[in-house]
Amino acid sequence: MVCLALFLVVCQALTLSRGGWAGTAGALVFMAVVLLLKKGFAHKRLVGYLMAGIVVTAAIVMASTPVVQRIMTLTQGNLEDNIAHRLNLWEGTRHMIADNPAAGTGPGTFETAYPPYQQPGYTVLARYAHNDYLQFTAGTGILFIPLMLWLLYLFFRTGFKKFHSRSRQTSGIALGCMAAAIAILIHSYSDGNLQIPANALLFTSLSALTLKSGV
Repeated sequence: MVCLALFLVVCQALTLSRGGWAGTAGALVFMAVVLLLKKGFAHKRLVGYLMAGIVVTAAIVMASTPVVQRIMTLTQGNLEDNIAHRLNLWEGTRHMIADNPAAGTGPGTFETAYPPYQQPGYTVLARYAHNDYLQFTAGTGILFIPLMLWLLYLFFRTGFKKFHSRSRQTSGIALGCMAAAIAILIHSYSDGNLQIPANALLFTSLSALTLKSGV
């Protein structure tokens, strides 16, 4: 399991996805903190060693030339790939939300509704907001925000209840699902993960697995 975890970290680093790196780091930190704070958990030292190994492995991989070059695109990449592009997208999306606050423009309409809000200087029309929170709000209206906050509250409340189950299987599944959700939520801040059907299906399956009674 330790070797598999290190292998997955290396694979994640080599995807060259900056948001994926942040999501993976957030999920691992979440799992480590939750396990270390759990009363009666007998393998806290192992968790510490594992996290140290992951940090060292990640540092070695992150120092490779392709990864460093990918990080540099945050400020030095082409116009459609750097952080300035994301900030312009988010600014335009916020204007779109302000013009359609109640019901939004409709789910799945971002690509057709966004062009009037596109900032000058771009040769390609944006298909996604590169921020799931803004894009879902733009499509469904501001009522989406309290609904999602309530659903996330239910998800993590149920997940932590199951995490403290006497069943190691139930506890492990709950922790894994919560960590996976953390990764997706972090990555969704800078990308459109949940606009991809496979990712949306995975997120829904993880949520259902956590919320299902008797698991």
